[in-house]
Amino acid sequence: MLLGSSTSSYMGHISAPPKHTSGMRMGHKVCVFLSLFSLATLVYARTPPPHISTMGKMEHLPLPDVTCAPDDPAKCTCLGKPIGPDTYTPPAYMRNKYESLYDIEVMHSDANAKLDVYRGNVTLVVNNVNYPGIIQLLQKYRSRGFQVLAFPSNQFGAQAPCASSCERAYMLHKLNFNDENSGVVVFDKVVVNGDGASDAYVFLQRTVQNNLPNCAGCMVTWNYEKFLVDADGRAFARYYPAASPLDMEADIERLLADAGR
Repeated sequence: MLLGSSTSSYMGHISAPPKHTSGMRMGHKVCVFLSLFSLATLVYARTPPPHISTMGKMEHLPLPDVTCAPDDPAKCTCLGKPIGPDTYTPPAYMRNKYESLYDIEVMHSDANAKLDVYRGNVTLVVNNVNYPGIIQLLQKYRSRGFQVLAFPSNQFGAQAPCASSCERAYMLHKLNFNDENSGVVVFDKVVVNGDGASDAYVFLQRTVQNNLPNCAGCMVTWNYEKFLVDADGRAFARYYPAASPLDMEADIERLLADAGR
């Protein structure tokens, strides 16, 4: 009886279905999937990309001709256009007639405003004036003819989305100024880069295009990039967005001295 029970129990254990059959079926599916994936990977690895020949060599596409002047090998053309050093041609919007910032008209409160009224002053041009250092510069140099002209732009991270009047009020509020009689004038919003760019910024980019290394095709790189203009309206220097206004104090001193201020 004991043996029979033991045998029955033993045989019953052998003949009973294994536990966790669903898990086993899942494991089987995973193994099949991995096998197929490995096979596909092997086939892909042995199949050359479209631009590689079956011999393992690059299939080169035909190149356009480069033609150079016999008397000057540096003067070359490709597809009818100059190529090589010193062949950069500014886009049409970068070519304007102005030689002085103070010859340009801009917009203020939806009306034309001539910058000629600022001739004789040393001017810092920015598109955002959120700088504590600007107040210090104005306190020190405004009486000698230093001023700040601001041109809000929404091209940099959409940080100036509101109407020009609101952007003007907000900038002055950040400086704790009640109006524009404190040495900061905020003009209407402008386009800084590309087609439709303000004549003021086209002039500034064109005339001090090499003062900033890697200046992104001489376009304004970001908010807070600054231009310093002398008393005759000529762009003198250009400063990185991260540069503090106090970093340009020596240049301001020099231009004021040159202007006899």
